[in-house]
Amino acid sequence: MWLIRSKDKSTLTDAALIELYRSKNDTNAIGILFNRYSHLVYGVCMKYLKDDDDCKDATLQIFEKLYDDLKKYSVEKFSFWLHSVARNYCLMQLRNKQAALKKKKILNTTSNRMYRRQNHR
Repeated sequence: MWLIRSKDKSTLTDAALIELYRSKNDTNAIGILFNRYSHLVYGVCMKYLKDDDDCKDATLQIFEKLYDDLKKYSVEKFSFWLHSVARNYCLMQLRNKQAALKKKKILNTTSNRMYRRQNHR
């Protein structure tokens, strides 16, 4: 399996890890949070995206996004906040996919009409 929850050897709290990252730019703190919560993010992604490869990609992209987001936003309860970030990310992916499919359908319909008009002349 891609994600195996490993035993976290860090005794720091989520809040302490976030503060460590913010104050000292310690990217190892993000790595520890990834080890703690990647299974949660993957599970949320699977609920919405329903594809293993898409969920793996989404999980990595969400954690990459944390490098910026944790410096921008005040986070009270990290696991709840991360769940919301993952859910919102997946919903945006689904919306973008729907919009692309709709656009493709419109283009196909338009090109089919143009083709029929050209051939009926």
